[in-house]
Amino acid sequence: MNVSGKRTSKWISMLLALAMLFSLLTVGVSAQTVADGTAENMVVLAAEEKGNVTFTYPKDIDPEKTELEFYAGFPTSSSRTLEEMISRGELKEIKANADGSYTAAEPGVYSYHISGNGYYNILKIVNITQNDVDKGITIEVVGGPLGENDDEFGDGYQPTVKPSQAPDSYVMDARDAMLCIWPDEILEHFTTENTTHDKEYNTPAFDGTDAAHEFTTQDEMVEFMQDRDKKCDYMYLYSAGETPNYHFDIPLAIFTNTKIPANATLEEAAKLVKENGKTTVWYQTQIHPNEPASGEGALVVVDNFVNDPEAKALLDDINVVIVPRINPDGSYLFSRATYDGFDMNRDHMALKAAELAQLHTAYRLFMAEVVLDGHEFTFYGASSGEETGKAYMSNAYDLETTPATSLNNDPEVTEIALEMCGEAFEDARDAGLRVYHYGTTVNNPIGRAYFGLYDCVSFLIETRGIGAGKTNFERRVFSQETAIMSYIEQTAERADEIKKAVADARAETIENGKTYDEDDLLYLYQTSSGNTKTEYYALNTQYYFDGTLKREEKVYLDLNDTGARTRVRPTAYVIPADVENIDKILYIMDNQGAEYYKVGKGTEIELQQYYFVEEDGSNSCIADLREAEKVSFPNGAYVFPMDQVAADVIAMLVEPDVTDSKGYDGTLYQYGVVDYDKETLNFPLYRYIGDNPRNLSSFPFTDVSDNAWYYEAVNYAYQNNLFNGTSATTFGPDVTMNRAMLVTVLYSMEGNPAVSGELTFKDVSKDAWYYNAVLWATQKGIISGYSADKFGSNDTLTREQMALILNGYAKNKGYDVSAKGDVSGFADVKSISNWALSSVEWAVGETLLSGKDGGKLAPTSGATRAEVAQILMRFCENVAK
Repeated sequence: MNVSGKRTSKWISMLLALAMLFSLLTVGVSAQTVADGTAENMVVLAAEEKGNVTFTYPKDIDPEKTELEFYAGFPTSSSRTLEEMISRGELKEIKANADGSYTAAEPGVYSYHISGNGYYNILKIVNITQNDVDKGITIEVVGGPLGENDDEFGDGYQPTVKPSQAPDSYVMDARDAMLCIWPDEILEHFTTENTTHDKEYNTPAFDGTDAAHEFTTQDEMVEFMQDRDKKCDYMYLYSAGETPNYHFDIPLAIFTNTKIPANATLEEAAKLVKENGKTTVWYQTQIHPNEPASGEGALVVVDNFVNDPEAKALLDDINVVIVPRINPDGSYLFSRATYDGFDMNRDHMALKAAELAQLHTAYRLFMAEVVLDGHEFTFYGASSGEETGKAYMSNAYDLETTPATSLNNDPEVTEIALEMCGEAFEDARDAGLRVYHYGTTVNNPIGRAYFGLYDCVSFLIETRGIGAGKTNFERRVFSQETAIMSYIEQTAERADEIKKAVADARAETIENGKTYDEDDLLYLYQTSSGNTKTEYYALNTQYYFDGTLKREEKVYLDLNDTGARTRVRPTAYVIPADVENIDKILYIMDNQGAEYYKVGKGTEIELQQYYFVEEDGSNSCIADLREAEKVSFPNGAYVFPMDQVAADVIAMLVEPDVTDSKGYDGTLYQYGVVDYDKETLNFPLYRYIGDNPRNLSSFPFTDVSDNAWYYEAVNYAYQNNLFNGTSATTFGPDVTMNRAMLVTVLYSMEGNPAVSGELTFKDVSKDAWYYNAVLWATQKGIISGYSADKFGSNDTLTREQMALILNGYAKNKGYDVSAKGDVSGFADVKSISNWALSSVEWAVGETLLSGKDGGKLAPTSGATRAEVAQILMRFCENVAK
């Protein structure tokens, strides 16, 4: 028997197996072939040399459909493209070995980039230690396939990909086009461990059905709000408007103990809420849709009010209005801007975005005393660590929040806001969160500052999230919830105090606007001296990339306390009605809730005019004022009085040189809807510094529209003391003129000269208001009676009689009356009385009379007061030269 043969075969099999195992242990790992750890698609290899790096893929990432590159180094900013990071030398590509393996020759910070059609685009930073170099390291890649949803579009609501229904102009924010994810050692500081977070969230983003970085869709958000509304008898769901492109609804929820009828409109509901006398909180989020934790946080707060008895109890003292998603179109696009490309949190003054105009209208229905504006700040930002030799985070904050503190705001309201912010800092730290200041802003187009102009207590709340996708999402949402609930709870505790302070501030704004006071200043450019700081502190916290603490130190916020440029507040602003872009200006003012009125054509007002001095940045300037003088407005003007709640908003729009908002469209000039004359340097902007700004118009007649064909003539007659009205505020343009009225007008034009003698007319009594006028006119031969004893004072003045009387007046004054018009073309020429023919021909020649409907002159028809005003204006301008 051949035992050796059998033994030989056995040894050969063993040797072959060992050889195969040896080859597996000595060949480098290919990033394209290591998958999810199963026998079919994973080969575990070891390095021949130190520094071997292997990549494994989770089940939902197909290595054949993705690409991976490995780099030494890391970016300092997520706002750059991958190509820019490489060109700056921050990332240096490590080429794969011949067998597809990678080698990290020394310890340090590395990055890998994974992308692919249908997958998220991610740059993940990793730490490789000396131990990793010595023994090799296996890294499981992060990311995953893009999400899909069941709405009409089927995609969107996620970073790194252009949605199918995006406009051609769409460009994703660089921070979202490629997600830059911190090393795991840093991410460990951003879990919910070591916080007070102790509940499961029941909002759509936490239902476990989404892709790795997919967020709540419009349909999911609306369904959630509708579901909670059905379950809660003190929640009332409305719409703040509709987006202009995808026609998405902008939900608005009211939480109040005041009963609102089922069929009540939003206007009616807001009226009921205001009438209950409680302080109202206005809470809005996701004006920037690529800041999704703010919107999800709002849904959590909605859920709290529906299901948490402690939150519900707060409604004993306050009302709460929540707008969880201001920018639904942008949310589908996962964009910072709207579909049309407008950054709405830089648009609160100019209102280029239709969504924002609707939001402002909804806010003004409530005029809430407290405003909370939810946002997120940039997730990733690092320092190369040249001074320390170790890379570190620029900051490690979970949360940043600061109130509106402009010097244009009421000081007492600002003080309350600062106290509440300090308390919110303590609440955040007690919850295990790292909280910091978000600086101060006096940039009026930004939400926090804008709402502060209404003298409300206004807060910005920001969490770490732009460019993170869904990384650490639960902690981000918890941070939003913690800050928002802190502010809401404090509002309930201080409801009466806040209500009174805001009401007093708004009342003072209205009262101060009625009179000019040189001590009442507008702050156009604010700075900080460094001498005024918050009483509360933040901890400036930073971590090295390896997760160890670099810094933790107290920082107090410097507040703006210096007016680098100020101007005395006027009592009104005046803008000519014929200025270019007046329709756009009025649209802005209407949607800012500004009250204004129009003065008529030819109105004169003593005003100061703005003029350009020099440029102050790319879109701003320094301006000054001309000396006050009488300004005439041939086509009328719009007056914006300052005795109103919106006064500060109006001022910051019209003042051309608000340095605080330069670089943005904060003023009408910065927006480009008004400009200065390049020769005179004058702006078409004026200010009134007298008292009582509600009555700058000397034209009192409410029954004469500025658009009426006779407006100019009536205004002319009034301004030149030719006419009185039928009352102090009415002119009676359609009232038929009588003979006594016209004679009185001519007598007034002569200055009401003294007369003597008596009339023979029995129908004109000596105490009649027109007695002297009729006596003067008959003595001058301007008019005669029907007979020696009858004048016909109250008889209707016909058009031909008017021509006769004016002709007689012109002759008496020595004016040229040689004009003779052709009346033969009028269809009713034969109805002209013989005694009036020459006077009518003269009146037609001087264009005092013209045809009416049907080509008729209507010589025997009564002349209305409007017609007489028109004829007298022409007479004064064409005959009485």
